[in-house]
Amino acid sequence: MAALEEEFTLSSVVLSAGPEGLLGVEQSDKTDQFLVTDSGRTVILYKVSDQKPLGSWSVKQGQIITCPAVCNFQTGEYVVVHDNKVLRIWNNEDVNLDKVFKATLSAEVYRILSVQGTEPLVLFKEGAVRGLEALLADPQQKIETVISDEEVIKWTKFFVVFRHPVLIFITEKHGNYFAYVQMFNSCILTKYTLLLGQDENSVIKSFTASVDRKFISLMSLSSDGCIYETLIPIRPADPGKNQSLVKSLLLKAVVSGNARNGVALTALDQDHVAVLGSPLAASKGN
Repeated sequence: MAALEEEFTLSSVVLSAGPEGLLGVEQSDKTDQFLVTDSGRTVILYKVSDQKPLGSWSVKQGQIITCPAVCNFQTGEYVVVHDNKVLRIWNNEDVNLDKVFKATLSAEVYRILSVQGTEPLVLFKEGAVRGLEALLADPQQKIETVISDEEVIKWTKFFVVFRHPVLIFITEKHGNYFAYVQMFNSCILTKYTLLLGQDENSVIKSFTASVDRKFISLMSLSSDGCIYETLIPIRPADPGKNQSLVKSLLLKAVVSGNARNGVALTALDQDHVAVLGSPLAASKGN
């Protein structure tokens, strides 16, 4: 595992982040430009090579952005949701978000997801997914409930595999975790129960994932400071059945005990992960 020994600056500019910090940082259609969304009212387009913002857009007083803005790579436009149900679409020439395209949806949105090569997806808090184009054609369409009562989405990731979109999202209910994998080329949704293994009392602090031709490698950073891996098949053997998957230990105690409440995990590629937190002096794999 690689250790980062030097820090670097994404931005030296105060981004006027909300009281709870940033909602997200998402790639735009330019390689060195990113959309930075705070937890309050503002989206900033930031150019890393010039170390300066190129544009800033805010919803009006009394409104709040509820999921990170993303770029629609097919059109170059930006998409955001405020107040859970109000979707806005704009471009670089727009100045006032209150005057750009608006669509009020019939259900609350968890996240908008966008990657190169396909249209953005909208994941609703109850687990249903819609393509952006189909949703805009009928914003008030009925949105079905996919997950059970008291089940809450904790994390999601969007891939393109063999040129087909694949969406995974993780839910939690009463300390139990579940993975849902949506295959859009076949419209198959598969649910998995994630078995925690020996430490049934552990709480998952962060998720990340990478994908190859056969499996989604789901990695989780647990409250015991260790990273675990669960392999989820791209093509499930029995897609209509709730299946169970056991996690395996990938890296031992990568985060010190006093930093486990402020940590995050991300996959850099199929062989490397990055951990935000206070690492131990030495970490060993299983």
